[in-house]
Amino acid sequence: PKNTDGAVAETFSLPNATHDVLRFLHTKDTLADINIVMPDDWDGGAVKVKVYWAPYNADGYADQWVRFKLSGARMGNDEALTGLTGVASDIDDQMIAVNDLHVTGAAEVAVAGAALAGKMVHLVLSRDYDFNNGGEGVALSTGACVFGVLVQYKKTMTAEAW
Repeated sequence: PKNTDGAVAETFSLPNATHDVLRFLHTKDTLADINIVMPDDWDGGAVKVKVYWAPYNADGYADQWVRFKLSGARMGNDEALTGLTGVASDIDDQMIAVNDLHVTGAAEVAVAGAALAGKMVHLVLSRDYDFNNGGEGVALSTGACVFGVLVQYKKTMTAEAW
């Protein structure tokens, strides 16, 4: 396994705007944990995700590649906090321009654990720092700043009663 560290929480500053982001390093794999409590009308199936990101600085250039990985597991009341994460899905994107927001395509993530609505979903988002699109491209040469993650899910016909 590759050496991993946690993503760094920081402020991404531009001349007229600042954003709180998680910066994923360019020298080793880095990861961040995200917890979401799913609504009672979630069908308990896979979720689709998109990552909103930008290159950390002007060292990156167009046509470089970034790969994020996302895995997830459900946790409910009185369940052990085991660190179960499920199988990671790859989310690849190509840099367009410095200081532009980039949005990955949607990737489906199977969420491990018993399928019950209203559970907390623990997501692990990581960056594969040396991903180069299978040798067809160049790995992003700077950090990747994540602004947010969009999570889409299917609903059941009726919500579970409180």
